[in-house]
Amino acid sequence: MIRQLFHGSPSIIEKPQFGYGKVYNDYGLGFYCTDSLEMAKGSRKTLVIQSEKLPIIEGVEEYAQMGLIPEGAYRNRDFAGDEVRSEIKELWMEDLVFDPQTSGGLLLAVPQEEADALAEELSGMDIFGGVIGYVTEQQDKAVVFE
Repeated sequence: MIRQLFHGSPSIIEKPQFGYGKVYNDYGLGFYCTDSLEMAKGSRKTLVIQSEKLPIIEGVEEYAQMGLIPEGAYRNRDFAGDEVRSEIKELWMEDLVFDPQTSGGLLLAVPQEEADALAEELSGMDIFGGVIGYVTEQQDKAVVFE
């Protein structure tokens, strides 16, 4: 289990603080964390993302099924290449996990026994937080989308 969260420094962030960002910056009032691919490779673990647990904004599925996907999604898919395995059955959902507007960014890795409490704390601050996957021993790929 990954027990440390780093953000461009050698410091361990014991308790992330939210709401200090600028609303007009990349991630608004949240904060940016290392993306999932770098996190998995750096820890020599595999991140398993459970696609059915990903929050999808209403209407997005319809647009994605119409093919309204940014070109950056295809570049992200090419970049991830051999490091990612997708077991997602629906093409629209697979396109979304590589969408540059949604793939990576706000990802926390916390001990399993602390995940629900953190999600509840974030919810109390009007910030979505939920468990979307788990960390396992290193497999053939750094990230697996189920």
